[in-house]
Amino acid sequence: MKRFKNVLLVSDPNTDDRPAIARAATLIREYGAQLTILEVLEEPLPHGLRLSTLSISLNQIKKDIIEIEQNRLNELIASNNIDETVVVIFGRPFIEIIREVLRSGPDLVINSAEGSGALSDTLFGSTDMHLLRKCPCPVWITKSTERNPYRCILAAVDLSDPEDDVQDANDELNRKILDLAGSLTLQEACGLHVVYVWYSTIAKFMRGKHSKYKSEGIEDYIKEVRSYHRRKLDRFLRDVKKWMGAKIYDRISPKSHLPNGFPDKEIPALAE
Repeated sequence: MKRFKNVLLVSDPNTDDRPAIARAATLIREYGAQLTILEVLEEPLPHGLRLSTLSISLNQIKKDIIEIEQNRLNELIASNNIDETVVVIFGRPFIEIIREVLRSGPDLVINSAEGSGALSDTLFGSTDMHLLRKCPCPVWITKSTERNPYRCILAAVDLSDPEDDVQDANDELNRKILDLAGSLTLQEACGLHVVYVWYSTIAKFMRGKHSKYKSEGIEDYIKEVRSYHRRKLDRFLRDVKKWMGAKIYDRISPKSHLPNGFPDKEIPALAE
């Protein structure tokens, strides 16, 4: 199972950081990990603009802002009784976050969502999406309204047949997803659900208005394809049980789901 040793918490002065800090503090205490809190601030003035009315230099203003934010963060985390390093810098957020990941090599990045609301609303902001696509390590996006502790974790895997040159990477990613989900399930003492969404292009055309196939034959075909994907999911879970260990796997006891459709529709529907 995944053992977190080094966690990077991203702070945003415009977001309620308390839920993210609480999550990070729980991980740190559970795993005895190191915590770095990084806050990236936008430049205080547009590039090239220098105000003659300022009585102090821009560099001094930036130093003062950094000190203010370091004090704010130290106050926020004081009640959590954990050891941490606080870093406040100026720059473009997602670039500086990834630079810090490459420099310090954390196991996990925790970041508060820039958006808010339900699954149907706009949840992720620009920095969130950049991190989810480009960050070299797993990213945990938290919301200020989320439950504490979690009641349920949903892990989505892809067991479709990829090209041969990406098969190993796909297998590794599926395993990493279950490794992380399993670790968090144990920590939160909550339920774990595993979903694999499958789709049949042929069935769509067989069911079309101008199709010459009979409905009974189509349904038999759909059942056969679904049975094929069920065997793949069951085989994957058996493999998970082997490398996770039967004792831990049975304790987690994941429930599996095999909806037919498109992931961007079926996964949010299942989550709801």
